[in-house]
Amino acid sequence: MKEQNNPQLSFNKEQNKPELLNDKAVRVCVNYINDNEKEEVDFDVDESFLDHMNEQGYSNPSQQEVNDFVWAMVEECSETKEEDLPPIGQVMRKSRGIE
Repeated sequence: MKEQNNPQLSFNKEQNKPELLNDKAVRVCVNYINDNEKEEVDFDVDESFLDHMNEQGYSNPSQQEVNDFVWAMVEECSETKEEDLPPIGQVMRKSRGIE
């Protein structure tokens, strides 16, 4: 299966976090976190992501606004300290519906 040209994202409302839908999305976001260099890409986002942007005050965003919004989210994630993250066991249990 051929990879899409653009990184693709969605937004999981239940978990209140973005979802990277293809390898390119993962790669450009990780590269930005590691190297602080933004790749020249346009992010493709679905209706769930656009709904989230709308809730944040972006109604009918342009492609540039989508790109800037995604890069800002990646930057915010890169600033999260490891001790602020939930333990991996807790994450795994919650993902399987075990509280």
